[in-house]
Amino acid sequence: MHIANPLQRSFTTAHTRSLIDLEIEMAEALIKKNGIAFPDYIFEKCYIAALKFILN
Repeated sequence: MHIANPLQRSFTTAHTRSLIDLEIEMAEALIKKNGIAFPDYIFEKCYIAALKFILN
């Protein structure tokens, strides 16, 4: 089966939903404890948003 748009295919990951949720929680905890690593806060926000996108 050929899919015209590769962005519409299923995403496969070796991680479970609970592990991705844990990764998000850890990222948010690090931000709360240590502040942000980048002055514009873009990296941290995008990292968390990307993980949430994967979870859909």
